[in-house]
Amino acid sequence: MPVPTTDVGFSDIQTEFGGSNPISISEYYAGGGLVPPGTSGPGGSVASSGQISIGTFRGTTNVAFVAATGGSVATSGDYKIHTFNSSGTFTVTNAGNPGGSNSVDYLVVAGGGGSDGWQGGSTNGGGGGAGGYRTGTNSSLSVTGYSVVVGGGGGINANGANSSVFGTTSTGGGNAGGSPAGDQPHHKPAV
Repeated sequence: MPVPTTDVGFSDIQTEFGGSNPISISEYYAGGGLVPPGTSGPGGSVASSGQISIGTFRGTTNVAFVAATGGSVATSGDYKIHTFNSSGTFTVTNAGNPGGSNSVDYLVVAGGGGSDGWQGGSTNGGGGGAGGYRTGTNSSLSVTGYSVVVGGGGGINANGANSSVFGTTSTGGGNAGGSPAGDQPHHKPAV
């Protein structure tokens, strides 16, 4: 519930943004731990340093959204999509809060398995299995970097590599089996 637009007191600010007693106005600098950066209301923006006015808190709400860097970023409506085509780091720069958002949904796809290597003759080569995939939600984000491992596809007669993020691992696809690489079917010479 937003801070009232009239007759604002310290207790109203504390109710919206948290904090402990005794109340200290310096706890409520924007970007300081209790008040998200960029917080503003009808009375203007809440200061991040220097002089702070109770009047600027009128009508403000404790709303913060997850912000992060890493991968290739696209926007779809209100959502940011971070796509990793190689291993890297998903770095959370703002963990958000329940008033805005404090979670991320993720999809982890592993590398596919390799073919069996037969090409030609009377036998066509088989394809490997698809890499596994898992989905999930992480709602316990911290302002830190999270390792993203992207597993590659398997070569001839090799399994795909695992992929992982947030402690969730998808298993690489199985190889197609068959003959070892380079082994070709043998035929009797014509008589």
